[in-house]
Formats: sequence, C-alpha cells, structure tokens
Amino acid sequence: MSSRYSKNLAQIHLCIRPNRLPVVGLCAVIALMAGFGVLMNLALWQWLVFCVVAALLLLRQITKPAISQLSTDTLDGAWQLGIAKQGKVLLCDGYLLDARLLDVGIFGASIFGDGGRQAVWLKFYTPKPIGALSSRVSVLVAQNSVSDDDFRALARLALMGGYHA
Repeated sequence: MSSRYSKNLAQIHLCIRPNRLPVVGLCAVIALMAGFGVLMNLALWQWLVFCVVAALLLLRQITKPAISQLSTDTLDGAWQLGIAKQGKVLLCDGYLLDARLLDVGIFGASIFGDGGRQAVWLKFYTPKPIGALSSRVSVLVAQNSVSDDDFRALARLALMGGYHA
C-alpha cells in the first residue's frame, strides 16, 4: 500500500463546543428512577439515599473535566489534548485507544440541535493523569460541535478502524 494513503498523514486540529447530552441523559435516567420510586412508594430514608446519590452523580457529571481541544499530526502518535478544568485549559498528551462513529438518531438531533444526527466517540489514554482525572479520558464530538470538515476527518478516522483497545 502506498504511503500517501497512510492514516499517519492526516492532521486534525480542532476546538470542541461542549454538548449537553451527558447531563440531559443523566437527568432523564434520574427522572425515570424517581418515577419508579413513586410507583413503589419508597420510604423517607430511601428517598434521602436516592436524592444524595442523584445529586452526587449530577455534581460529578457537571464538574468532570472535559476535552475541549484536540490536535495531532500523526494519528497513531501522541495527540495534544486541551482539557477544560475549573475555567482553565490544561494541555496533556494522549494516545488514541478507540474511535467510533455513532448514529444518535432523532433523540440526538433534538439534543445536539440541527444537523446533529451523528457523533464521534474518541477514547484516549493519558500517561500522566491530571488531578483526579483518570488515565483514560473520552469525548463525544457531536456533528454540530465542530466544523463540517473537522467532523468528516473524525468520521473517517472512526471508520478506518484499528483503534479498538
């Protein structure tokens, strides 16, 4: 195979606008569980446990560091990750473990907005964890959270395969 078709020749440099799918999805699950709790007539102490667990899950999801920038010149090499944490962007190196193209359908289109029927899920390994951030981080890049050209590059990356760890 000729080197001009190598996946190492692609360059990706992008900033990601945050999406609200994880928080909305978690709220939907919490609301569904609360509905089941009403049907089951939970005791007061059970409601207290439920509310504490739900609040902790929401707090974790809202305060979790998020990847806001991606940059690479070689797809198999180190990626430069910009991780938004407490109003600052921290840079670290990451290695791509997995890339998947997801069809989020009508549900995703209503959450992502117009034209947001697809997303790319990227999972990275970071040799040096940042704070409480684990050594594996992932980002869901919605179709409308980056430019069309950048999304096509990420979709090609996901469809190329070979990154499933």
